[in-house]
Amino acid sequence: MSTSEQKRLKCKLDPVYAEKQREYYRRYWGANHEKIRERQRRYQEANPEKIREQYRVSNLKCRHGISTSAYHDKLIAQAGRCSICKEAFRNQPNNPVVYGAGGDFDLLHPDCMQLISKLSPKWLVQYHAFMKKVATRATRVRCE
Repeated sequence: MSTSEQKRLKCKLDPVYAEKQREYYRRYWGANHEKIRERQRRYQEANPEKIREQYRVSNLKCRHGISTSAYHDKLIAQAGRCSICKEAFRNQPNNPVVYGAGGDFDLLHPDCMQLISKLSPKWLVQYHAFMKKVATRATRVRCE
């Protein structure tokens, strides 16, 4: 077990120790925040690909509850195509979009994802009301 893991475990088990650690880091940040921010900025500028990959991994795990291996397995299972329109994904930053979470998810194009977001029950009711209105309007108009 690493030192950081030991500290994390000790903080979980001992609330007094956890509070002392938080207070120490608050004081340290107050005294050194400019140095810390500069070091972070230099690291991010020197390693943009690594930062992008860390963000992607964190985003998949935190927002969708899936690992990168599950993401890649699903991409292979879908043959690199969208679940709805069956078109191949292009190499763009927003492709593909994860729809669902945990073990039950699909990969979609951003446009297909927008389509799904519009298909709420309220939207469908409004759509049917509109279509009825259009249908009755079309039957009333007579061209002679």
